[in-house]
Amino acid sequence: MVCRWQDIQTFPHAFGSSSIDIEIAWWTDSTPVDVRRSRGEIISAVKGALDEAGIEIPFPYRTLTFKEALQTKVLDK
Repeated sequence: MVCRWQDIQTFPHAFGSSSIDIEIAWWTDSTPVDVRRSRGEIISAVKGALDEAGIEIPFPYRTLTFKEALQTKVLDK
């Protein structure tokens, strides 16, 4: 493993519009591949823990409202 798991720290960072943002800090070797590999390990571990706990990461939803109705047309194939 590239990441030193015993040195992982988590900090509640901020309230998002519909989230609580969490900062995660850890130590790893400084080569670019080690940084990317350790980030992947951390993200996978966090996602796995959230899944195990039954916590879903929702996708943002957007509702578009138009002033006038949109015209639709079926095109021939």
